Parts: sequence; C-alpha cells; structure tokens
Amino acid sequence: HTLTRGAIELRENLTHGQAISNYTVEHFDGSTWIPLPLHNEGCQTIGNRRIQYFANVTVQNKIRVTIDTLELASGKKAPPHLRSMKIMDWTSSELDGLLSSILKVK
Repeated sequence: HTLTRGAIELRENLTHGQAISNYTVEHFDGSTWIPLPLHNEGCQTIGNRRIQYFANVTVQNKIRVTIDTLELASGKKAPPHLRSMKIMDWTSSELDGLLSSILKVK
C-alpha cells in the first residue's frame, strides 16, 4: 500500500516508567532507509501517546522505528517498552477539508 500523507501513533508502556528518550522513524524506498519527514515537534519522548503527521512523501510497505532510552543509574540503558505503533492513511483527497482544519489548530 502506498501512502503520500498520514500519521504515525506511538505508545509507550508506562508500567515501569517513561524510558524512551529519543526515536527516529524511517521508510524503505526499495534500496535504503530514509527518515520520514514528521511534522509537529521533534522525535523525543513518547509517553502515553505521540501522534505525528507526514505529507508530501511516498511511503511503500515498510516503516521502522529506532528507539533510544534513558541511561539508568547503573550506567546501562533502560529497556524500551514500545506498547504499540499505528500508521494512519490520510491519502484520500476527501479528507482535505478536515485535515486543513486540524492543521490550523496550534
């Protein structure tokens, strides 16, 4: 499936506290992994839920998330606890009016 506009929702399992300190989201173009140009804030913490949108890019089939976590007092990295990841397809032009209204809210 090809997306040209959409959003990614990431959720962290907070049972053991918030541990994710940074992340990257990339898509595969058939030969290499390319950073997905996400809008609305940098890719730092996730917490309970982080939703970021993307547009003007062609995404086909593969998306990956790379996570970095906080350093514990022991000097080791905290284990990542990504609870879920969802990709939302906003490619349909029927959504243009709704999405432009959402994007105006800041």
